[in-house]
Amino acid sequence: MTSRIFSGRLPFALIGVAALAIVSSAGCAFTDGEPWGWVDVSVQNAGLTDSPSPHIEAITLEVTSIRLLSEGGATTSSDSSEELDPANPPPGFSLCHGGHCHADDGRLVPYDEVLQESAGGPQVVSARPLDATLDTDDSAQERLKVTRRGAVTQVEVELGALELQGALTHEGQTRAYRANVPVRGLRLSSPIDLQFDASSPFEQWLDLRIGLNEDIVEGLDLSETEVEEDGTVRITNTRNRAIAEQLLERVAQHLALTPSPS
Repeated sequence: MTSRIFSGRLPFALIGVAALAIVSSAGCAFTDGEPWGWVDVSVQNAGLTDSPSPHIEAITLEVTSIRLLSEGGATTSSDSSEELDPANPPPGFSLCHGGHCHADDGRLVPYDEVLQESAGGPQVVSARPLDATLDTDDSAQERLKVTRRGAVTQVEVELGALELQGALTHEGQTRAYRANVPVRGLRLSSPIDLQFDASSPFEQWLDLRIGLNEDIVEGLDLSETEVEEDGTVRITNTRNRAIAEQLLERVAQHLALTPSPS
């Protein structure tokens, strides 16, 4: 039996393997499944953001999910057979029912126009459930993984519930009320500017707040309000529903998701 002794020399094949390892380690650091980065997101219930209101004493929000989006590519044609799934509308739309959806800018948009407007629209980059109930000034945090290189240009937060408490004037009397506004599925969005590539920070932060920019209780039509035996007013999908629907329309226009002031 003989043995080979390498006196200061490496065999050619071994040199090739070593060189390949060096090149591989110096190349792209991202392999399949590894992220381009992470975003630590904080969402705060900011309550009334403009000025205090005599009608609203407390605002409680339930946040169910958060999504990061990027701009989609333009499309040159559309499939006329495509149908909108009201339970899963495209980014920028929510609360689809009765043939129309609520757009982020407050418009009521018919289903066919939703499909047209969303063609080639934003694409979901990352999404996470965020099961949090927030009183005013409370915050919730979540960490989202970004596996796609490029710009992240929009964030969406989906709501599960919104409760208002305060006092309103009905038939000359001031009455305490509690309103459960039917916002389940309502999505709030905000433009953002995050970049993920080889030169961007691996960990980035996004601080957001949700706030009412107007007193949505003032001026409600209370002509058919039903009062509880204890003198309070309950507003739900089944109790004083007309008022709940008024509040929902106002929430869609005046509840805003914005980056927190630095």
